[in-house]
Amino acid sequence: MDPTKKPPTSLAGLVGEIIEASTKAKSSKHGEAAQAKPDEAKPFRRVDPYSWLDPRVQGLSDRASRLLSYLQTGPESSSEGLFVLAVSTMAAAFRWDVRKARRALEELERVDLVRFDETTYTVLVMDKLAVEMPRSRYAIASARVRIQRLHYTVLFEVFEERIVRFSEASGAPHFALEFRDAMIEVLERKRGQRNGRSERAL
Repeated sequence: MDPTKKPPTSLAGLVGEIIEASTKAKSSKHGEAAQAKPDEAKPFRRVDPYSWLDPRVQGLSDRASRLLSYLQTGPESSSEGLFVLAVSTMAAAFRWDVRKARRALEELERVDLVRFDETTYTVLVMDKLAVEMPRSRYAIASARVRIQRLHYTVLFEVFEERIVRFSEASGAPHFALEFRDAMIEVLERKRGQRNGRSERAL
């Protein structure tokens, strides 16, 4: 973002700046522009160390455990845990056969650690918001941009339930309720857009 500009005072203003910065970074052929990317490009993700004590995690096969770590922290992941990632890309990350990656993903789904929408290649890491609930308006705006760019998925309903659960949990960060309201607004708009397209198709 331009350091000479006054910082935006609203969430909508932040969203606009993040979209502008992200678009510039994608359209530029030079490395300098990559610095303008929003914070989804951070080289780290938070992981709850106590999650390894979860019986579901302890019971995973080695391959499923490695895939879970990748979905929690990989370059395609997001802080809110909802993102697009094809099974073939998961397989390529570990140099696995696609069938092996699919079996590992199905193992994660069986114990409800991950949900996957095959029609849109959308992944939902179920407990991601427990450790990465946004803690600033900039983080909320970045998440909003990412969700706006997703195609409609049946996982939106589950995602909304997770948002409500973790935003209202004891010890949730200061901006949790603001994040909840922003995400629900985006999800309702996405559902409205889908319903509108469905009505026009009839």
